[in-house]
Amino acid sequence: MNNINKNELKNVVGGAISLSGALISALKGYFGTVLSIGQSLGSAIRRIANGNLCNY
Repeated sequence: MNNINKNELKNVVGGAISLSGALISALKGYFGTVLSIGQSLGSAIRRIANGNLCNY
């Protein structure tokens, strides 16, 4: 194994950021949930504004 000196370490590029499949899947689930909540909230506001509420 070769040792790297300080000058060579300054020239190392890459390896700091990596996107794994698990991270992408988690972000997809998060944004899907946020969009679903926004859709439900928007529908509720529209129904209240138009007076289209269900009577129980």
